[in-house]
Amino acid sequence: MKKVELSKLSILLLTSILLTSCGGGGGGTTSVKANAGFSDVSNSRYDVAAKATPKEGSVIQSTNTDPSLGVDTTKTTLAFKQVAGGEEVGFSSSDSIFSTTEIIDGVTTRSNIYKKSVTGGDFYVVSGVSEYGTNDEDYLSYGLWAYTPSTGDAEVGFYTDGGDPFTQANIAALTGTATYTSTDAVTGFFRGKNDRDVYVTDVATGEITLAANFDTDKISGEITGINFETIEVPAGLKIALQEADIDNTKVGGFWTGDTLTTNTDNAEQYIGKWGGQFYGNGEGNPKFAAGTFGGAAAPGTGAEGTFVGSFVAKKQ
Repeated sequence: MKKVELSKLSILLLTSILLTSCGGGGGGTTSVKANAGFSDVSNSRYDVAAKATPKEGSVIQSTNTDPSLGVDTTKTTLAFKQVAGGEEVGFSSSDSIFSTTEIIDGVTTRSNIYKKSVTGGDFYVVSGVSEYGTNDEDYLSYGLWAYTPSTGDAEVGFYTDGGDPFTQANIAALTGTATYTSTDAVTGFFRGKNDRDVYVTDVATGEITLAANFDTDKISGEITGINFETIEVPAGLKIALQEADIDNTKVGGFWTGDTLTTNTDNAEQYIGKWGGQFYGNGEGNPKFAAGTFGGAAAPGTGAEGTFVGSFVAKKQ
């Protein structure tokens, strides 16, 4: 298998490379591979999550269809509601089994890996928190979770949340266009086959560009520069985030749309859903756009595997 050398490391990729095992980073002596738990989720469950319509509030895309599903975050805490068979699972910095801090797009970002035993199984989280100011609400949180029960279907999900969703009442008055980009804060997993024809769960990273038109209330974009940690990436692989309606009746202008992943080398395609909302109030257009995306192999195209992930993009 050819190892792909990456020039840019996202928070999730960084943790995956560094954490082959660890003896605790404030959370005791639990040893866990960075993608442990995520590797135990079946292909079919990843497919379900990739095709799921994101949920508003915090932007959440998951196999979990409970209407009360929620993710609440601060700069230092993370809480999941109605997960793992209906539990509430919370984490603070002391629960992290690995933590590291880096600068992404000029913003201080802290990544954490968590593992907690819950009823009937284990709950894993890989998360990042980007702090773009000194106030309590000046942050964006994003990541993925997996619940692997001893019996029954596993649960997988991915999310974004923040302390300053763009004020709903101000969305209709926005005008003009804005571009949102990130070269590092697009992260997720690809569940697919390696060169030995074995299914693996590999860390995926990429770059995102979003174009928002506030005159027409439309947003679309593209994820390019996709890399995997261990699987060689086909040339020309990209994820189209197809045009979606910015909803000025919902907090943050919440939107959902379709994804289409293509590869210029062949006819393979992946289809799924994406969604997001705006964060960061102030003068002019919102400061950030953040959300989730997924894509499952489209039948009849020769594609195999599934993409799932989350993104944070900054206004240029």
